[in-house]
Amino acid sequence: VLFLDEPTSGLDSAAAANIMAFLRLTAQTMNVAILCTVHQPSASVFAGFDDVLVLAAGRPAYFGPAADMGRYLESVGRSVPPNANPAEVMLDLVNQDFTDTGAVRALLDEWSRRASPRPTPPPGRMPPAARRAGFMSQLAMLCRRHARLTVRAPLLYASRAILNAGTMVFFGCFYLDARNPVQAQVLNKAFFYFWIVAIPSSFSILAVYALGLELRVVLREVRNGMYTPAAFVAATSLLQPPMLLLVCLCGLLPAYAIIGPWGSFPSVLLVCAANLWAFECIAQL
Repeated sequence: VLFLDEPTSGLDSAAAANIMAFLRLTAQTMNVAILCTVHQPSASVFAGFDDVLVLAAGRPAYFGPAADMGRYLESVGRSVPPNANPAEVMLDLVNQDFTDTGAVRALLDEWSRRASPRPTPPPGRMPPAARRAGFMSQLAMLCRRHARLTVRAPLLYASRAILNAGTMVFFGCFYLDARNPVQAQVLNKAFFYFWIVAIPSSFSILAVYALGLELRVVLREVRNGMYTPAAFVAATSLLQPPMLLLVCLCGLLPAYAIIGPWGSFPSVLLVCAANLWAFECIAQL
């Protein structure tokens, strides 16, 4: 649901009509409901609404399809003049500053009489309060959401994997002579190992930007009781290690292919991933 407060205020009639056409197209293409308040809508703006609610003195004067407002006014003896805007006619009828208060009250009473009564809970009983989801339900929901965000917004992991692989290819070519197992290449190989650890860690700065965008949403959702901070931390901690292993794997494979193997590949992969996870946690702070 999208809520808008006076989206046409301050606009001329053409701009207001274009805004309403865009909102109608957005509602249809994105399958969302749009609720907005509008004062003195023109005929083109009013035609963009499916349903309208007219309020006067805190009471509804009409609530239903916009196309049926003219017929309703005729049914209560307030016919709409030819080529007139039904919205303007209705607003003139319920404006207590320029219309007799008794006539306005009669129009409000007429709608109250015709409107279908809304169901109310039995006296003395409150409707059951919504039960908050348990920790495991929150964790499952957050894990699914983080997985979708990882696929739809590849900035956090996919971009780092590509940068990591490209950087390791560059340094592998730069220290190509370090493949030779001779004493003269010990220092070059040590520098190459240093870059293998340091460069992927420096890419954690992307996490600062990406998580900074998410922080405001998380704070609002936690404040609204959608989930607890512990569930968010647990879901993030479950998703990060496998993704960071893939990021490290994208860098170590070209490094091993160019320079040659050194030590146990799984051990090196785990050490690099643990180092990257440590820098990721620092970035989240």
